[in-house]
Amino acid sequence: MSVAYRITEVPGLFSEGVDCGSEPTPLRLRAARERLLGESLGARAARMARVGVAMASPRRLLNALAFFELMARDRAVGAAALPDPCAALPRPDGFCGAAPDISATTLMQAYAQGLHARAPFGAASWWSPATRRLRDLRAAPAASPDMTASFDNDADAIVARCALAALRRDPLTALTPDLKRAHALLLDRGYAHAWRVAGAQGYGLAIGGVFIVLGLDGAHEAARGAIAALEAELRRRNFRLLDVTFVVDALGADFADPTPRAAYLDMLAQSPDASAAARWR
Repeated sequence: MSVAYRITEVPGLFSEGVDCGSEPTPLRLRAARERLLGESLGARAARMARVGVAMASPRRLLNALAFFELMARDRAVGAAALPDPCAALPRPDGFCGAAPDISATTLMQAYAQGLHARAPFGAASWWSPATRRLRDLRAAPAASPDMTASFDNDADAIVARCALAALRRDPLTALTPDLKRAHALLLDRGYAHAWRVAGAQGYGLAIGGVFIVLGLDGAHEAARGAIAALEAELRRRNFRLLDVTFVVDALGADFADPTPRAAYLDMLAQSPDASAAARWR
């Protein structure tokens, strides 16, 4: 008796348990990403409410006035493609102006120049804080981490969880859906890398020999363990510096050295290339 097989079934004859006919279509992939990174009207209202509560202090209200004034000016006259980070405002700390373009190429150029994209009130904007929190990976080698990281798997889910963690820590650092999608595109293109260990996960961007952590999710000790596992991989790939400025609230102020903006910009300019392959395993 003869048996007929469809062409998509042939590999399954030699790979038991592998379903070769269920490759997701681009439309399904986009829909799955949107479910993770999108935001319902209710979720947006809740996020903005938390932003409003976080702003309820005289100092932050004054900072908001300066923020909206510069954003309105940039929208009226046209924002520069990328502002000078050295011209950042002292209040709110590090604010540089509107970010009309958050494409992958522009984001890479911005981070390489010491800028960071945020969207506390919806519209994206550029920031360059006066002080960065850095860890020197060339210092005495750390002990072997208790956990081994898994890299670049389920990256969209990691971005989504890190965004929720940022919202809990400080609503003004929460990511809008547009910024989450922009970060996911950096991961797609291999500019950024996500990693996971037991109880924690995060993702960040590779700029030369500097790795900038953009998101981190996990309780205090688990978050520190996740960073230790990341550092082990970064040392193996010849990175020099780890920038945890944007997640230091999850790690503790004593976890990294404060570094002035000018010194950080010099480090970026002088940082040699590190091993940042398109996909880490």
